[in-house]
Amino acid sequence: LCTREVQKSIAESVHQLLKDQIVELGMSDFYDVQQQYIRGQNGTQISFHGLSGQTATSIKSFEGTTLCWVEEAQTISKRSWDLLEPTIRAPSSEIWVSFNPDMDTDETYKRLVLSPPPNSIVTKMNWEDNPWRSKVLDAAREKMRLENPADYAHIYEGECRPAVDGAIYYSEVSALRNSGRLCNVPYDPMLKVHVVTDLGFNDYMSLILVQRVASEIRVIRYIEDRPRHIPSYSQEVR
Repeated sequence: LCTREVQKSIAESVHQLLKDQIVELGMSDFYDVQQQYIRGQNGTQISFHGLSGQTATSIKSFEGTTLCWVEEAQTISKRSWDLLEPTIRAPSSEIWVSFNPDMDTDETYKRLVLSPPPNSIVTKMNWEDNPWRSKVLDAAREKMRLENPADYAHIYEGECRPAVDGAIYYSEVSALRNSGRLCNVPYDPMLKVHVVTDLGFNDYMSLILVQRVASEIRVIRYIEDRPRHIPSYSQEVR
């Protein structure tokens, strides 16, 4: 099974990539390449589906899958993972996941990098692992390293972005992370907790809980939700 979060057509899948590799490896006589699937003479079949359109019922058709390749996995939602993982359960079955890290809050990054499951292999591959990289690519990479180190860390070193591109405080959040100020801070029961609120109902309502220590303002909790009434927030804060 070759899958990704959204696949509206076969053109959005890795079908063409696998087709080209079959030709390059001289295995055209072994594989029957059709528009929606690829079949081997030994009975194997490669199929292509998106995950976002699957339901708890439809995903059961993948239960016989022994090898699943999840491409562009940084966009896979929690719902999709919760459907897929229990489905690929045939003996000796494997899930292969390939992606470029985006945000460290993405579901795939949290599941497979921050807290990898047992018996998993997690490998970070980068530009230095490519023996066929060109001098043109190396020149562009070095130019970005010198002129735009923030983008360089994400684009060439595979680091997660500190915030969404275009966010109002992108530069400030980048500097905060780079200086080591983004870390876990404990709640101090001897200090007052201040609640900073951005009111909302149909749009998001946000609450930030902070404590002040000398010149530091420590964010100890963040709450965001919609549509929800104020008394429930008050109860949660208390």
